[in-house]
Amino acid sequence: MKYGGRLLNIFLFIITVGYVLIGMNYSRTPRIFPLIVGIPMVLLTGFQALLDFFPNLSRKYSELGGLDAENISSRGRKAKKNIESDDAERSRKELEIFLWLGVAVMLIMLAGIMVGLPLFIFIFLKFRYAQGWKLSLSLPLGTMLVMYIIFIKVLSIPLYKGFFLSG
Repeated sequence: MKYGGRLLNIFLFIITVGYVLIGMNYSRTPRIFPLIVGIPMVLLTGFQALLDFFPNLSRKYSELGGLDAENISSRGRKAKKNIESDDAERSRKELEIFLWLGVAVMLIMLAGIMVGLPLFIFIFLKFRYAQGWKLSLSLPLGTMLVMYIIFIKVLSIPLYKGFFLSG
C-alpha cells in the first residue's frame, strides 16, 4: 500500500480516538453509543495501521484470508482456499453477499429492526446455510431478546418500527 492509504488509515485512527475521547466526556447514557461504535473502530483502524507498517504481519494475516464462514462451518475440510481462485466464482460470491445485504436492508426497512433483523437471521440460516429448525429459530429469538433488553429496557431507545409497523 502506498503512502496515501497509510495516511488515510492513520487519519481515521486519530479521528476515531478523538471520537471516543469526546464520547467519554458525555454523561452515562449518551456516552454508550460513541463507545459502542468507537472502541471497535479504534481497534480495527489500529490493526489496519499495524498491517500497513509491518509487512510480515500483513503477509501472515493475508494467508488467513482463505478462511471464510463456509470453510469454517464445513469443520475444516477445506481449511484453506486457493488464493488464485476463479474470478467468476469470486464475482458470484460477491453478488450473493450484496443480494443478502439487500434482503436484510429491505426487511429492516419494511418490518423494522425488532422484527426485520431476526427475520433476516432466520431466513439466512435456514435458506443459505440449511441449518436445522432449532438453531434457525433460537438465534433470531435470542437476538430479539437481547435487542429488547438492551435498547428498549436498559437504554430506553425506541428502535425503528418499519414501514408496515409504524402505522
